[in-house]
Amino acid sequence: MHVNASESLEHVTDRAFNDRRYFVDCSKLEKLGWAQKVTWKEGLVRIRSYKSQLLCLLTNLFSPT
Repeated sequence: MHVNASESLEHVTDRAFNDRRYFVDCSKLEKLGWAQKVTWKEGLVRIRSYKSQLLCLLTNLFSPT
């Protein structure tokens, strides 16, 4: 079955504000004792490192020997 995407999809304009910026308020979490342990940038670095290690592990695990 072939479906023409241009006939099936309808383009809509972006919501003026909501899709461009999301504000995160941690005040309720802080009242419960939560505290940020790493910066946003350090978190991204750690995620990238983790994903790289995971990819290496999976590649070695599933590669033919």
